[in-house]
Amino acid sequence: MNIGINEGLVSVIVPVHNGERTIKRCVDSILNQNYRDIEIILVDDNSTDLTYDILQDLKNKHANIVCIKLTGGSKGVSYARNIGLRAAKGKYIGFVDADDFISENMYQVMVSKICSLDSDIVVCAYSFVYDNYQVVNPTKYLGSEYEAVFSSEAAILELTKMHNARFTGHVWDKLYKKEVIGDINFVEGIHCYEDTLFNVEVMIKAKRIDFFNDSLYSYYINSNSVTNSQYSDKIFSSIQALKKMENLDFIKKNRVLSMAIQSRIFKECIAQSYMSSASPKCEEYIEQFKKIVLDRIKAFGMPKLTFKEKVQILLLVYSKTLFKCIVQRKRKKYEMRNTNIIHE
Repeated sequence: MNIGINEGLVSVIVPVHNGERTIKRCVDSILNQNYRDIEIILVDDNSTDLTYDILQDLKNKHANIVCIKLTGGSKGVSYARNIGLRAAKGKYIGFVDADDFISENMYQVMVSKICSLDSDIVVCAYSFVYDNYQVVNPTKYLGSEYEAVFSSEAAILELTKMHNARFTGHVWDKLYKKEVIGDINFVEGIHCYEDTLFNVEVMIKAKRIDFFNDSLYSYYINSNSVTNSQYSDKIFSSIQALKKMENLDFIKKNRVLSMAIQSRIFKECIAQSYMSSASPKCEEYIEQFKKIVLDRIKAFGMPKLTFKEKVQILLLVYSKTLFKCIVQRKRKKYEMRNTNIIHE
């Protein structure tokens, strides 16, 4: 299928904060798309480095670039994306993060899919890229050898999975019809799973979501951010986002999805306990996760979990000392795994 201008404008929204090192590579990959009917909306979230100078230079050279400068301190990625959504004129909406880059045929393939399949959302696979810029460990999804079509319920169910999901809650591996997004915005003030929450709200409105396994997006992983990430009270944002999901009318009326999100909240408490073990506030965090779990058991009972997950929950609730020992062991294994991946 030869995709040309008549298929409709794609608005690609790129939020950036202090991205002087990677933003040109990112924007160049969008400018080099085979699909030509694209506007690029660059939203500078009050960068303090040379990012805005680079954006202005790109804008001066390319008529299809819109550059928006936010002031008054960093507002966060959700705010920046919302500004981009309000500025977008396209029939379709895509997102790219400033650290990342895309294959030259990404939007040609995705527009072709969304048109030929009459989809509301199409989802592609993606690859990890490390500091040496070599593509490593391309993502392989369950059932990835074939294309898959999802209803709203089936797609949202995939987003609730912690492992073995056919696709994730990211926005950058997707192309959306603008009409299905409508007036939905990213919830500001949530720092984790804000994109998953956005996707759940949009997918509720979608009639058809299509996944295909072409790896078209390159997700850059900075080794320093993997090994030296700091944990703060923002780790509870994931629970906040999941609670907002379960309070959506569509979810409340769907027992399968309600139970899936309930299970995910419990799994998230365990996972975040492991991830926060290096923090000086580890004990405080574990106590807060314990309270979340206890309150939910009292209100809803124990959700559907594996035997191993139930044991972890019981240890969190009844044996903090033993749970902390497991947390420390899990943390060491996680750090070793990421160190090995980075130096492969």
